[in-house]
Amino acid sequence: MCHGRDDDRLLLRLYHLQNACYQAALSTLPYVLFNQWLLIDQMNAGRLVASTAILYSVTADLAFLTGLPVCALLERLSRQAFRQDRIIEMQRAALDQERAHAARLREEARIREVHALEEECAGMWPRSRAILPSRYCC
Repeated sequence: MCHGRDDDRLLLRLYHLQNACYQAALSTLPYVLFNQWLLIDQMNAGRLVASTAILYSVTADLAFLTGLPVCALLERLSRQAFRQDRIIEMQRAALDQERAHAARLREEARIREVHALEEECAGMWPRSRAILPSRYCC
């Protein structure tokens, strides 16, 4: 049971997601604030009706607020995909190592088998000379 490590990993993931949301908010907030300022400026100049300004303001705020969770989700998915790619690469490397090891073992077994057959044949030659009549031997 290592709940401490799992809790630390979870907190680290949450920190990364929170950090990504902060970065997204800080990068888009100036545009949202500039949009609000323009809406207020146009409304004060009489070029925009208050109901239209409110509609545009709510639309911009809604886009900003829904964009933050989407950003966090995309960040999480991209990290997960990267992590899975790394795992697949490591698994492929391990599989290649196992294949190379199996090939070495097969080659060593083949060499041992050839040596055993050579020894067996070498042991049979003197016996065959003793068994066969001299006319068949050179």
